[in-house]
Order: sequence, then structure tokens, then C-alpha cells
Amino acid sequence: MTAKISGSMEDVLKVVASGSGSNDRGVHGPLVVAARVSTCNALVKRGLMFQTLFGEYLLTEAGEALAITLNGVRADQQSV
Repeated sequence: MTAKISGSMEDVLKVVASGSGSNDRGVHGPLVVAARVSTCNALVKRGLMFQTLFGEYLLTEAGEALAITLNGVRADQQSV
């Protein structure tokens, strides 16, 4: 099954795969947090992420595979 994802969903997958849960654009506030949570919930519905009991969002195997493809190289293998 193939599901299309938006650009903002791709951005969130890339950021989570890199190990950074923060907003990479330097924008903060309640609307940004709400947008991020909404995006993560949409990724959960597509089976690319799951939410822990502590409210953190983590990638599933499918989400990690897609993030690796989007990033080109795994975050832990990137040179700093």
C-alpha cells in the first residue's frame, strides 16, 4: 500500500530520523507545536510513527526506512 505524504510530513520524518525533536526552523509558539502534533498524528495514522506513553513520537520500521530514503544517508552515519 502506498500513501502520499506532504512536504511537512517529510520534514518531520527527516528531523525525527536525525535524532532532533526540536523545530529546525527556529520558530516557536503554540501554533507551531499544534502543527507538529497534528503532523505527527497524521504520520501515526499512516503507520510511519508511533506515540509512546510519555508523549514522544518515534519512527516505526517503515517510517525509518522512508526517512533514510528521504535523507539519503542515515543520521548516525552522517559526518558532522
